[in-house]
Amino acid sequence: MQKSIYYAKGLLVLSYALLYLLLLIFVSGSIRDFLFQAIFNVLFIVFVIATQERLFAAFLQALGSFRVDSALRRIGGIAELVDNLHEYSELTELLRYTQTSMSALMGGAGVTTFVAQTVTEKQEEKDVFMLWTPDGLQRASNLEKVLQYSKEVQQSFSEKDAPAELQKVFEEYKAQVILPIFFGRKMLALLFLRDPSNVYGELQELLAFFSRQLGVALERIASEEQRRKRKDQAFTEKTTALATLSATIAHEMRTPLSGVRASIGGVDSYLPELVEAYRVAHQQEPERFPVIREELLGTLSDTGPRIKSMVDQANHVIDLLLANLNNQQTDQSKFSSFSIAHCIEEAIEQYPFRRDEREKVRLELADDFNVLAEKSLLIYVFFNLLKNALYSVESAGRGDITISLSSDALHNSVIFEDTGLGIDRKTLPLIFGGFYTTRSNGTGAGLPFCRRTMRSFGGKIEVSSELGVNARFALEFPVQKTSAKTS
Repeated sequence: MQKSIYYAKGLLVLSYALLYLLLLIFVSGSIRDFLFQAIFNVLFIVFVIATQERLFAAFLQALGSFRVDSALRRIGGIAELVDNLHEYSELTELLRYTQTSMSALMGGAGVTTFVAQTVTEKQEEKDVFMLWTPDGLQRASNLEKVLQYSKEVQQSFSEKDAPAELQKVFEEYKAQVILPIFFGRKMLALLFLRDPSNVYGELQELLAFFSRQLGVALERIASEEQRRKRKDQAFTEKTTALATLSATIAHEMRTPLSGVRASIGGVDSYLPELVEAYRVAHQQEPERFPVIREELLGTLSDTGPRIKSMVDQANHVIDLLLANLNNQQTDQSKFSSFSIAHCIEEAIEQYPFRRDEREKVRLELADDFNVLAEKSLLIYVFFNLLKNALYSVESAGRGDITISLSSDALHNSVIFEDTGLGIDRKTLPLIFGGFYTTRSNGTGAGLPFCRRTMRSFGGKIEVSSELGVNARFALEFPVQKTSAKTS
């Protein structure tokens, strides 16, 4: 304010001097009368006395308005900067925004940013700060004394207020102000600011408010990153444990399956002869050998090949599941094109329904289409969705399940919809995450498996639901433009 008074007084003196000079040139320059000169000077003095107060107030108001407008713009800039800090969830984006905004606020000058390693990296070495740039991080040096002094004062400080031992650091980074960023007692960042417009004195309190808010934002992002790391680590551990357990179970399953296949070889060799022997015996002694319907005898004759096929398919599914759990890429060379309607019917025929469950499933497969996929793996996807839908209907004590097809020039979809429990909005985003389940005996591995499998086919799976009304899972497949539709 004192500077504004001096500026206003100077402008006032300059204005009167210029006015007197102009009047002297144009009015009294050609008049040499002494009396006129005296009257002219007296009148000008009276004019100065009469107008001085108003003119001085006008100059002072103009200067004050300019400074107030400038301060208000800076206050607005700080307020907007603080408000936007909490919109960012990524460290790089937050620091880029902070650096750009602070540079504009300080009159377009540069800002140098240092971030504590505890914020940026997994290892947490104490008092290690990294020089941050949009291109990456570099380990900073010669900051020990700055860090020590910043912890002592815990507020911003300018070059002229800092100890002499810090002057080299100010000169090295061409800065006039250092702004330490704290969260509690923990220092998270340092901002080296340039101040060509000398606005630090006006902004000191606002910068203190900004630094506290930036500390909160940095701590929030660091905490979220740590939570993500812990979650990823837990997911990796569970996935590894599940893969190990699955491999063990698969190994134990292969042994009896191999035994079944070997045993059925003998049955397959002699069963046709045993059936023929039955027919002869029945003809000779019908009372001793009761009649067996011919279609049952035909089915019995095909038992060996069917069991072999089922064992081979079981081994194949085990291989595919293990590959999926280990995040191995699906071998697309083994994909084949087949009717989705036939695949669904095959899955329904193979699914181990319990009593009265099959009657709850309705198929609407008229709008058939071909898919390019691994049939065994896709059937297992259907098994997972069917199991979840049956559980939902059974838990609700009502409802049914509809499996329908939708096909057009842009989309080929299989829709699984049940009118059971439904899924609440908070749960919907979580169901495809690893090991999330709402069932006491569930593993949470089914739906993530379905998503990974659909992605391996070039498709996707989406869900929509209304709690207590229905749940709808849509499997979307790429359209096969070269493949004709099947009936």
